Amino acid sequence: EMDAPAASEVVLVPLYGSSAGSAEEVNVALNALNEARQVLRTVDAYLLGTTAWERAARKGVTNEVSIEELGEFQSQQVLPWTPVEIQALQVVIASIKGQLMRLPNLQFPNRIVCAKTTGLEEGGAAYCR
Repeated sequence: EMDAPAASEVVLVPLYGSSAGSAEEVNVALNALNEARQVLRTVDAYLLGTTAWERAARKGVTNEVSIEELGEFQSQQVLPWTPVEIQALQVVIASIKGQLMRLPNLQFPNRIVCAKTTGLEEGGAAYCR
């Protein structure tokens, strides 16, 4: 059984790699709130692919919304994971780790930020980017 982390504590969950702490290890970062906000405000292919209509709709306004304004709005929606949610995510991530390890040629960044948000930035729909 895993100990419940503090509500604001960054939790790294091993996902892929040869050994703990190795350069090849991939971790999922939960409750990395500042990092999640930075990821969501970064102008990337996701934001660049939005239309003027989509940006306004996501903010729930009728005026024009810039790409940077949408990114800032998205970053303001970040919420901390609860201890119960973190425990559930740890179980799910651990359950797929063995399957991923059988695929030795997968390419991942060393750190994957898993952000929880209010959902307002996507009209309440779940999404991955």
